[in-house]
Amino acid sequence: LMKLIYSLLLILCFNNLFSQTGEVIYIATPTKDDSKSQRLKERNEEVRLMSFSLKFNNEQSFFKKNKNVPIKKDRSAIASILLGSNVDLFQFSKQKKVIYISNINNETYRVADTTKMNNWELYSISKMIENYKCYKASLTLFNERAQKNYTIIAWYAPEIPFQYGPAGYGGLPGLILELKNKNGYIFTPEKIRLNKKSIKIPKLEKAKEISIKQKLILKRKERKVTED
Repeated sequence: LMKLIYSLLLILCFNNLFSQTGEVIYIATPTKDDSKSQRLKERNEEVRLMSFSLKFNNEQSFFKKNKNVPIKKDRSAIASILLGSNVDLFQFSKQKKVIYISNINNETYRVADTTKMNNWELYSISKMIENYKCYKASLTLFNERAQKNYTIIAWYAPEIPFQYGPAGYGGLPGLILELKNKNGYIFTPEKIRLNKKSIKIPKLEKAKEISIKQKLILKRKERKVTED
């Protein structure tokens, strides 16, 4: 039944695009108790200073962390990695993939990731977020390094029929307004702007496209390279 609902919502998504462009400003909220860890407390303080922008049109989106002044640069850098905002992310709705630029061994690559925009499980559970009725979805992914599964929880709004979301997650029949990532941080919208003609998405740099697995192989080779 949920697959049928998903198909119908996707049809709605493609046939009723009422907005040509849009932008969402997200903030992130830590959920882990940091009262017993100074390191975690400092990292969470950095997270609370951050905001993120998602600009989109019918074909693609662009997600990045907005500039801010960190308290401690090292803690801020780690927080950005845990939020999945350490690189700028391009989402493509038709191909259902995410692309970001990576420099490996003095070469520039487009890294393509399809895991964040496919294989969601949909639920009939709903709640209101910023006056939009949102439905729950979950995505289970396997972490090769940790050798275990983790689950992403998203809440998407069919009333905003775009397949995008924060940190590269998307592919749902509606814009993701709330997302809990694998590290326990929750993205929520601070501002939602639709039908904004002034929104421009940067051009994706030209480079050879590789998969996540190919990137990992190249990274391993890069670490093995030593000077004579």
